[in-house]
Amino acid sequence: MDDDIFSRIRKGRIIYADDPDRAVFGRELDRVYALRLKYNTEIMTREERRRLLCRITGSEVDSSVRVVPPFTFDLGFNIKFGRKVFVNYNCVFLDNAEINLGEGVALGPCVKLITPTHPTDPNIRREGLHTCSLPIHIEDYAWIGAGATILQGITVGHDSVVGAGAVVTRDVLPETIVAGVPAHVIRKIPLHGGPASEWDGS
Repeated sequence: MDDDIFSRIRKGRIIYADDPDRAVFGRELDRVYALRLKYNTEIMTREERRRLLCRITGSEVDSSVRVVPPFTFDLGFNIKFGRKVFVNYNCVFLDNAEINLGEGVALGPCVKLITPTHPTDPNIRREGLHTCSLPIHIEDYAWIGAGATILQGITVGHDSVVGAGAVVTRDVLPETIVAGVPAHVIRKIPLHGGPASEWDGS
């Protein structure tokens, strides 16, 4: 359906606490729970794990992708993995809206990608826990440091670095290092026309 709860979420529309389709959303969370439990508790080969990721996401996952359990997600089918993606231990994807990881993206342990948010006005929250979700895009060869949090609607540009523990509240330009809470620009990465790449501990 063009106007079911999942399509409305992906369009960035507000989902109210009394939305009649909330039960549909809840049933989907229950269905995915079994897949998440299987992924995080069973011993399996890399190929078996890849096939399970295909079931979770509802799309083909390249054999070069590695997602280390435990891995927590809401729906799964809103997650898109490019080739050579690496996701380390204890990452959390709240994928009410789409989470798209480009080729070669690397996530350190305990990274959180959070697509939903709630009203800041407490009077509105008293009516119920309404939500609104926006997609997260992490472009090719970006590196997200351990414990970083990427908030809803953010694009992290290609070849950029998000420092450990950062909270990203604004888009990150390509070839840029950001860090801090909230994340701010540390410096550009001179990939083109600058000195040869060097290890600097960033």
